[in-house]
Amino acid sequence: MQIKFLENSTASPSNIELMFNTVEAITGTKRDDILSSSRKRKNVIARTYCAILLREMFNMTFVEAGYVLNRNHASIIHCLKSHKTDMKHDPTYSWRFKEVVNIMGLGHYSPLPHENATQKIAKHMRRQRTIKIIESD
Repeated sequence: MQIKFLENSTASPSNIELMFNTVEAITGTKRDDILSSSRKRKNVIARTYCAILLREMFNMTFVEAGYVLNRNHASIIHCLKSHKTDMKHDPTYSWRFKEVVNIMGLGHYSPLPHENATQKIAKHMRRQRTIKIIESD
């Protein structure tokens, strides 16, 4: 599977690289650890930050974000759910995420409203695509 970046897409390879570098700088977690299968808390947090940014900033689908992070779509859905809880109950998590958002140039962050998973998936499947996944042998 390959990702082909469409013209005028915010999900360019350089922006994704910037995202990984920013998350690495704030969390101290290396890119290889973010992309690994490790379940250490610091790696999971960094991976969650990336998943949220890929979904919110780059408008990727669950499958596309999963592909970038070496995960499946269900892992990205789980990241969204755990992110909401961590933002609400973990001040360090919240502070670090807001730092990543500020460095990435978003300037603000408003979490998705509480919706059930089916509504979220349907809504995101209807939105305009910014990248296209191409199956390869």
